[in-house]
Amino acid sequence: MITYDVHKKINKFLEKRLAENSIALTEEDIEKIVRYIHMIMRWNRVYNLTADSDAEVLIDKHIIESLLIADLIKEKNVDVGAGAGFPSILLAIKRPDAMFTLIESRGKKARFLKDVCLALQLKHVNVIYKRVEEYVSNTKFDCVLSRAFANIQLMLQLSEHLCLPEGEFVALKNFVPKEELSSLSDKFQILAVRPIVVSGDDKQRCAVRIGFAQK
Repeated sequence: MITYDVHKKINKFLEKRLAENSIALTEEDIEKIVRYIHMIMRWNRVYNLTADSDAEVLIDKHIIESLLIADLIKEKNVDVGAGAGFPSILLAIKRPDAMFTLIESRGKKARFLKDVCLALQLKHVNVIYKRVEEYVSNTKFDCVLSRAFANIQLMLQLSEHLCLPEGEFVALKNFVPKEELSSLSDKFQILAVRPIVVSGDDKQRCAVRIGFAQK
């Protein structure tokens, strides 16, 4: 069980890092993120949701990065391979005006995501327990998000059926994947590679934006 002092410490550190990265959130949003962190820490004692279970590491390594791409989110978004919920749970907290579908093929992680959405009342988030390539949606999405995929080409191959012709794919990477981008299928075009700069952390990160090639 998380004590009041621990809760307060996490809240204070989160507020500090948000301010240092010029991320504006409401007090309600911050409280939701702190509760989300508690849930990760609790579930991690039994299930391997993420390799990181320290609150400050989660904030610096995952949460701030996720929030820094909020401006790339569209009206209808799908996270392919949602894992423990980075970046989509954070984006859903910051962007209640957008719709999110989280696809996760591992049952324990899908159950965790559903519990998070229930606990935080994220009614604009839908969790799908299925493999990405097996999921068929009645409507396509403006934005296909990925953070867990090792290879961009594979992500595009498995998820292109989910994206609108005018939509885009956003892949979060720990480095600029020059080799992957140079070998992309001619069905796709690179729209932009945007650095993700986390204040106080010199780790290289970027968001790769990809669209369908214009015919």
